[in-house]
Amino acid sequence: DYSLIPPFPKEILIDISSLCNHTCNFCANPQMVSKMHASSDLVYKVLKEAKKEGSEAVGLYATGEPFLNKELENFVKYAKQIKYKYVFVTTNGAAATPKRMKTAIDNGLDSIKFSIHGGTKETYKKIHGKDDFDRVIANLKSIDSYRKENNKNIKVYVSMVETFDNTSEKEILKKIVEKYIDGWDLKKMFNSCGT
Repeated sequence: DYSLIPPFPKEILIDISSLCNHTCNFCANPQMVSKMHASSDLVYKVLKEAKKEGSEAVGLYATGEPFLNKELENFVKYAKQIKYKYVFVTTNGAAATPKRMKTAIDNGLDSIKFSIHGGTKETYKKIHGKDDFDRVIANLKSIDSYRKENNKNIKVYVSMVETFDNTSEKEILKKIVEKYIDGWDLKKMFNSCGT
């Protein structure tokens, strides 16, 4: 049964910030010309209208770092208040401080994925353009401790985009993070067309 009008998506992404604090060497974000936070009014409007049309899950990220938007925790809270079943983010983890993560979790965040693209500080800095490896790992450990100590049902994942620079460090990173996460997501590098 085909229709010219497809059903409204059950899952949406809202790009709450196109700003990023890293300059990953495989990412298009550093070349983006116009970077900004989404208007809070627009985010609330999209959340409300998409829910009314049948969306059940929302990711509060796309081209930038969601924790650079100071309203992230409020967006999570509102999405849960209007009955989104699943609210999630992907972050590079550098700005995901323990305080901000705790608030996001307490407001109902269902999952968080850390994008970490090196198993050593040197490779991480080469790929991310920032020397934040230790901070990100500390933030990851902090969220794991918080959820366990407070019986919070949030899922924590780590993704790694495999590049020529880090291919030998896949198992190194996995070993560092595996006891703090629920899932490991290794991805091959590809362009927007999937090749």
